[in-house]
Amino acid sequence: MPKRTLKVLKKLVEAEHRITAKELKEKNSQLLQQVSVWEIHHLKNDLSFDHRAPQHKPILTEKQKQKCPILKEISKVGQ
Repeated sequence: MPKRTLKVLKKLVEAEHRITAKELKEKNSQLLQQVSVWEIHHLKNDLSFDHRAPQHKPILTEKQKQKCPILKEISKVGQ
């Protein structure tokens, strides 16, 4: 694949991380005429852009908070 095509794909993916391979092909139909959607999908993955947000995970679980005497005192003061 030509460098120009890769550059265009990279700019589009950087601008919109959630864009799908099919949408990329539709937006650049002339440029990506000979390229399959599957190949675009792999190229997008190679650019290392994940669209998933990290899941929020508390530092301590509720069970750990209950076991810790210092945290019990702090929670009493805050109430």
